[in-house]
Amino acid sequence: MKTLSIDTSGRTLSAALHDEDRLLGEITLASGRHHSETLLPAVEALTALTRVPLREVDLFACTVGPGSFTGLRIGAATVKGLAMAMGKPVRGVSTLAALALGAAATEGLLVCPLLDARRGQVYWGLYMNEGGRPKNLVPDGVSDIEALAGCIEEKTLFVGEGLETYGTIIRRILGDLARIEEGPPRTVRAAQVGLLAYRDYLEEGAEDPLTFAPRYRRLSEAEEKKAARTLTRPRA
Repeated sequence: MKTLSIDTSGRTLSAALHDEDRLLGEITLASGRHHSETLLPAVEALTALTRVPLREVDLFACTVGPGSFTGLRIGAATVKGLAMAMGKPVRGVSTLAALALGAAATEGLLVCPLLDARRGQVYWGLYMNEGGRPKNLVPDGVSDIEALAGCIEEKTLFVGEGLETYGTIIRRILGDLARIEEGPPRTVRAAQVGLLAYRDYLEEGAEDPLTFAPRYRRLSEAEEKKAARTLTRPRA
């Protein structure tokens, strides 16, 4: 069973092809959020290099949140379109679960993947890698750093791009409870997305491509402004 997986949730774009659990190829681009321009060319290059045409793909997958609102919409729309055009199943994967799976070498240690949610907040969840697979202990959500820190009661490895902004603050608040991943902040890889999607598909089946969509953890800034205008609009 061949899986095509993509991630467009952040600054990088990643696409991967698997044959069951075996990675056939992966392309990652620092496209600077210009995903609408680079996603399909990246997929075409990947299928050409792996010699796996799109018609032979059995499952399409992508990250569905949290992350960039625009990036998530691009990824979900692309996967939905490909799946529906070819009559193939589709699966969505948590961006944070994919980040946590990338830290699978830390078996038995709590992993907290972080993404910058702007406005002084982070997207985060708590995971434990068991058998090379992330188990979600605290559901993915969005909060400020202080609220996150209040949930940490044991040593936890923090990973992800959110460390660029909040790594120093987390270390100051949590002290020895916080392990900050060394080196450049971990980005989401489509290789992890594909593995999770394949395993979820085997256990839970496909999602409905007609209703397939990103799973946002809060309203976009534009939606919040619209809601605020509606609440403050004077009655006639």
